[in-house]
Amino acid sequence: MKIEGADDRDEIKLLLENKDALLQAGFDFYRSFDGKTGVMFNTLQIHLQDLQAADRQGKLKKIAPDLDLVNHEVSKMGAKHPINAMQGAPTGPATPTGSAPPQAATGNLPLMPPPSAGVAKKFAAARIANMNPGAPTSGPEPGAGRLLNSVIKGVV
Repeated sequence: MKIEGADDRDEIKLLLENKDALLQAGFDFYRSFDGKTGVMFNTLQIHLQDLQAADRQGKLKKIAPDLDLVNHEVSKMGAKHPINAMQGAPTGPATPTGSAPPQAATGNLPLMPPPSAGVAKKFAAARIANMNPGAPTSGPEPGAGRLLNSVIKGVV
């Protein structure tokens, strides 16, 4: 929800009055990096790192839609409300869902350039040569057999 002008709303006044109880119950508050948007979230369902990553990518509204939109959609659900399908209460705080580490969420990772054409050709030639089984008397252990020599041969 937009922070500017939100102090006049009844919902926000109620949240501010009960802030300590909400924090003890597992809820937390997040202010976007631009300082214009505030989010109240359930720490048992979503992790702070997920919110920060979405905020960096400009997708905070996808994870935390506006309060008015949520209220409107919930009022239309009736018996289809997700609370009716819950199996039980969460057992602990949420963990980040992103498979990438937090520093990767920004998308500003230093990437290694691809190898040059000459190096790529040498790698391909070495891989092809490594696939050939060779004679039983060749390889790192001559006379030991093809199986042992293929196991001992270095990977390219």
